[in-house]
Amino acid sequence: VKDIFTQRSELLARITQDQIVRVLIEDSGMISIVSCNTESLESRNAMFMWFQLFIEVLFRMHHKSNARQELIDVCKEQYQNNSEELSIINEFEKTYKTKNAIWWYTRECCLYRILNKALRNQNFDLLFALRFFITDL
Repeated sequence: VKDIFTQRSELLARITQDQIVRVLIEDSGMISIVSCNTESLESRNAMFMWFQLFIEVLFRMHHKSNARQELIDVCKEQYQNNSEELSIINEFEKTYKTKNAIWWYTRECCLYRILNKALRNQNFDLLFALRFFITDL
């Protein structure tokens, strides 16, 4: 339960706002690298290997001190119109510890959605922004 509403118009406004945010995240113009109809199996294997290599590089990278802030900035930008998510992002910014990475990932918040979308769409830019969080997981 995210909120309690007594007025139907408030409920509809919140549902509309939440849906807009979800659509923006899910359809933010990212292009899937793998096309099911036109690529050969060899090409798919190559893309899979490239993606695995990219993830491995993320694990081995030394992260700069601003890596966490980059992720926070991305989250705030994607959820700028959602006060509830912004509140959670601010909490993340103030209280995040490496030992709590799994807890943050399993919490109902933007981190789970953004990370899963980046992995599903093989969005390298977004995965790079998530690099410190991925490593902590």
